[in-house]
Amino acid sequence: MVEQLDPRRTALLVIDMQRGAFEGGDERARLLAASGIVERLAQVVAAARARGVAIIYVLNSRRADGADQVTLPVQGGMAGGGGRPVEGSPEWQVVDALRPGPADVQVIKRRRNAFYGTDLDLHLRARGITTLIVGGQRTTVGVESTVRDAFDRDYALIVLADGCGGVPEDEQRWAMTRVFPTMARVLTCAEVQMLLA
Repeated sequence: MVEQLDPRRTALLVIDMQRGAFEGGDERARLLAASGIVERLAQVVAAARARGVAIIYVLNSRRADGADQVTLPVQGGMAGGGGRPVEGSPEWQVVDALRPGPADVQVIKRRRNAFYGTDLDLHLRARGITTLIVGGQRTTVGVESTVRDAFDRDYALIVLADGCGGVPEDEQRWAMTRVFPTMARVLTCAEVQMLLA
């Protein structure tokens, strides 16, 4: 069990915590609003920032003209950027309570996985990062895709059990009890703040 984290070798990934996800009025927005993850993540961000942990915001994005999106039919729906906010729009901005600081990194992704087609791994390797703390939305989409890839890249992982959301409770529970424990330590935001103290 990790008793503390080395801030020089740790990064906090804040995935897809953008205004559009909270303002849509759809099921995801309702689930996120009820979850309280913004407030808990804000406390983890503050603790990480105070300890000098690298904070990386992953921004779900698409171009206004849709040129970076696929429209091929796939089983169960369409592969594409229908739910992705247009880069630079108000909906694309990080929610106010989690606003990035001047030293924080912003990574733009155009697919679910924060590593795919981005410079995320370069930012992490250049800083000597070996441990990732991961939180954000949606648990079984952007968060899970990123955690799986990070695991294959040999990062040590901590998933924030109550710092992820935007999916139904049964899906959240399955991810936290059956999926993530095979690749990561699953800790609460409060537990991670203690590791950062």
